[in-house]
Amino acid sequence: MKFMNNIKEKSKDNFYKYSIFIFVCSLITNAAGYFFHFFVGRILGPASYGVLGALLTILYIINVPFNTIQTTIANFTSQLIANNNREAIKRLLTSSLKKIFIYSLIIFIIYILFSKFIANFLKIDEISLIVLSGFLFIVSLLLAVTWGIMQGLQFFKSLGYSMIIQGFVKLTFGLVLVLIGFAVKGAMFAIILSYLIPFLLTLITLRLYIGKGEKMYKTRDIFDYSIPVLIAMMSITLMFSLDIFLVKHFFNNIEAGYYAALAMLGKVVYFGSISIVYVMFPKVIELNSKKIGTRNILLKSLLIVFLFCFVSVLFYYFFPGFTVNLLFGKEYLNIVPLLGKFAVFMSLLSLIYVLIFYNLSLRKKSFIYILLLFNIIEIVLLYIYHQSISQVVNVLFYLSLALFILMFIYTMLSNKNETFNSNTSL
Repeated sequence: MKFMNNIKEKSKDNFYKYSIFIFVCSLITNAAGYFFHFFVGRILGPASYGVLGALLTILYIINVPFNTIQTTIANFTSQLIANNNREAIKRLLTSSLKKIFIYSLIIFIIYILFSKFIANFLKIDEISLIVLSGFLFIVSLLLAVTWGIMQGLQFFKSLGYSMIIQGFVKLTFGLVLVLIGFAVKGAMFAIILSYLIPFLLTLITLRLYIGKGEKMYKTRDIFDYSIPVLIAMMSITLMFSLDIFLVKHFFNNIEAGYYAALAMLGKVVYFGSISIVYVMFPKVIELNSKKIGTRNILLKSLLIVFLFCFVSVLFYYFFPGFTVNLLFGKEYLNIVPLLGKFAVFMSLLSLIYVLIFYNLSLRKKSFIYILLLFNIIEIVLLYIYHQSISQVVNVLFYLSLALFILMFIYTMLSNKNETFNSNTSL
C-alpha cells in the first residue's frame, strides 16, 4: 500500500516543480564540475590541460552508453510503475547491475588492449593515463543503472542530490590531488571517484528494490529499445566530441588546450540546460501511456532550455574577456572572440537534445537517420576546413543550426497527432 500511495502522490507532482528542482541541482553540480576544470586548467596550463581535455573526450563518448542505459532503464521502470509492479522493478535493477558489470568489464579489457593506439592518436606520452581512464567504463555504467531506476520511479529529489554529490566529489578530490602533485592522473582519479561514490550511495537509496523480483520483460525487449537510444546518444555526443578529437589531432598541444577551454565553457550552456530532460522523459511516457497529449510538455521544455541558453549566450557575448580571464586566466584570452558563437552552437545542441528525448519517449526512431547524416557531414567538413580554430567553430555553428531546423520540423510532422493538453498539470 505504501508503494501505491507513493505512486499516487508522485502523479500529482507538477512538471515545473521538479523541472526547476533538477535544473537547480544540475546547475550546482555543473558549477562544482566547472570550478574543477577552471582551477585545474589554471594549475596544469594549456599543454597539460589539452591532454586532460582529450581524455575527457573519452568520457563524453562513455556518456553514450551511460545515457543509453539510463534512458532505457528509466523507460521500462516508468512502464512498470504504470502497472504497479514493484517486484518487477527489483528484478530489473538487480539483473541490470549484474549484466552491465560484466559487459563493462569486457569493454574495459578491450579498451586496455588498444591503449597504445589511443595514446598515439591523441599524442599522449603516458599510456597509464589511458589505462586509468578506462575504469570510467565500469563505474559510470553502473551509476547509469541506478540513476535510470530513480528517474523512472520519479525519485527526482534523490536523483538531484546524487548529482550534487557527484559534482562536489570531483571538485574536492580533484583540487587536492592536483595540488599535491598528481597532475593529470590526480584529476582523472577524482573523476572516477565522482561516479563510484554516488553509485554506492544510490544503492542505499534503492535498497528496497534490490532482490530477485518478478521478470516482466525479455532481454530482447530491452535490447530492441536500447538500440535507437544508443545510436541517438552516440550521434548527439559526436556532435560536440569529434571536434575535440580532430583539433587534438590536427593542432599542436597549445592550440588544443585553447580549444579544450573553449569547449569546456561552451558545455556550461549544454550540460546546464539539458537536465530538464530528466523530468520531461518519464512524464511524457506516463501521459502517452494514458493517451494524453504531450506536445505542451515538449514546448514548455524547449522554452525553459531556450531561456537558460539565451541568458548564457548574452553573458558570453557581452563579457567574454571577463569570463575567460576569471575562469581560466590570461593564457587563454585567445579564445575570447569565439566564445559567443561557440555558446550558440552548444545552445542549439541543447534544444536538439530535448527534441531527441521527446521522440524517444514516444518511441519514434526514423529521426536517427538525420542525426547520422549530420555526423558524416561534420567529419567531412572538419577534415576539409581546419585551418584555424575559428574555422572549426564556424563549421559547428552552421551545422547545428541546420540540424535544429530539420529536427524541429521532423518532430512537429511525425507527431502531428499529439495534441496540446490543457488539463495536464504543469
